[in-house]
Amino acid sequence: MSTKSKLFLFNIWNIFYVLQYLITSFVITVAPYYLFTFLEEHNYQKLVITSLILILSFIVSAVFTGYHNAVFTGFINILKLKLVSKTIKVFDKVNLSEYNKNSEGYYYSQIKNNIGERIEKYYLALIEILKNLLYIIAILIFAFYTKWILGVTIVALLVLFFNFSLFIKPKLKKTFIAKTESWNKFNENITGIISYLPALYTLNKKEKLNKLFAKKLDANLNVYNNYLKTSKFFSLISENLNLVFKLFVSGVTIVYFGLVHKNDVFELIKSVSIIAFVGSLLDNFFDHLNETIEDILKFLQVKKAKKEIQDTQNIAPFNLTLTVSAFNLENEVFSSILIKNLSLKLKDKTLYNNKNLIIYPAKKYIIKGSNGSGKFTLARILLGLEKNYDGNVLLNAKYEVKEIDFKWINKHFNYLANNSLLLEANIENNIVLFEENSDKNKLNNLIEKLNLQTIDKNKILGQEDDNDVSTGQMQRIALARNLYFKKDVLIIDEGLSNIDKENLEIALNLLLNDQDLTLIYISHHNDNKREQAFDYIIYLDK
Repeated sequence: MSTKSKLFLFNIWNIFYVLQYLITSFVITVAPYYLFTFLEEHNYQKLVITSLILILSFIVSAVFTGYHNAVFTGFINILKLKLVSKTIKVFDKVNLSEYNKNSEGYYYSQIKNNIGERIEKYYLALIEILKNLLYIIAILIFAFYTKWILGVTIVALLVLFFNFSLFIKPKLKKTFIAKTESWNKFNENITGIISYLPALYTLNKKEKLNKLFAKKLDANLNVYNNYLKTSKFFSLISENLNLVFKLFVSGVTIVYFGLVHKNDVFELIKSVSIIAFVGSLLDNFFDHLNETIEDILKFLQVKKAKKEIQDTQNIAPFNLTLTVSAFNLENEVFSSILIKNLSLKLKDKTLYNNKNLIIYPAKKYIIKGSNGSGKFTLARILLGLEKNYDGNVLLNAKYEVKEIDFKWINKHFNYLANNSLLLEANIENNIVLFEENSDKNKLNNLIEKLNLQTIDKNKILGQEDDNDVSTGQMQRIALARNLYFKKDVLIIDEGLSNIDKENLEIALNLLLNDQDLTLIYISHHNDNKREQAFDYIIYLDK
């Protein structure tokens, strides 16, 4: 069943659940009044029928509530996944430099708070509002049906109650936004704090980490406590208002019947059932009213955030700046890279002083240079990540790389760094990345050619306590992944540096003999014989 069909069925269920709630809650509220009346009239047949209906309503309500909780969890999870998929598409529209403006903790916090908690609060509050509003309307109609003065009194108090809620809404919204922003910032800071751990551990200063956490946590807790105090303060006022309103309406009811039936003792005694019913009615009415007000406030708090989450056309998620290409390269194929008068000035040195270079398709290049000569920076320039340079880097001899849509670069360029990590999966899925209908022949061929067949195909790699796979094997798996998803250009930046000599020769021979691949190879460890196998040697120190 498609996601769209599931969401449609969930919405149908929610409507059905709300209507069920209205009927059963209304029956549970008014049934005692009729039970008292039928008992007073000695109408035992109606008394039994009403009792059975009341019991059935309790059972139906309990069953539906339990089932709805399970259904709602599924409903919310599908919505979350749908919105996460929609939101993370922004990463297709930003380059790596823009992505790195924020930490992983920031993205985690944004997804958890915005797409997780806020979306759940939004729909939970929406369903509760519909339930309670329909119930309140039904009770008001019944109040007018029973005694018009009771209905008028409740409506008047209802207006006062809503005005109070509108008064406190801005104050609660302000503290809610402050609380959310504070938690987002705290989660973002955690990533940075944790990164200090290796250095602190080496210096035997692990206790300093607690101080860093405490400092950030204290500031966050102050904001959160302020939100709780404000919320509890207004909840307390709201609850006391409920009590005042209940006493007021009960008093009005008693006075009304006392005046109307002051000369008729029998009718006055009969009105006791209505007075008792009014007390029960008000308890249920104001409880639902209070819940409705709280749900409306929650709904309004998260409504704007939900709209921003869903409006990815006009609002870029995570405060990222979208990249707009100056060229339409949809049908463009890779043919060359032309570097003209390339220079890059740093604070203490100048890299590539008027460097000129042409990279032809299907040729093999090795980049040589001393530490700090700009090998890594050159890779970033070719990938469109480093834009602060003078001169020209032209793709296909006509498109400036800093102005090209990075999606085109990603379509034609692969990059293999030295920090190859493994997924928590077997070797096959580490290479094909869980691709459905993967090419088994291509996969097995790469495993065999890169001498990876010694790794158990059923073993789950990438686990924290896994010491069976060496760093060199990890790099060969990463290379196999890049060759499985082969593109026109492969830039290797120390991506084979930990492979043993024998397997390194095997890997390089595989790359050098690929007649369709443009290879740009950066490594500190090369011998003359190996270098001579490349078509071109680029010296950055010259």
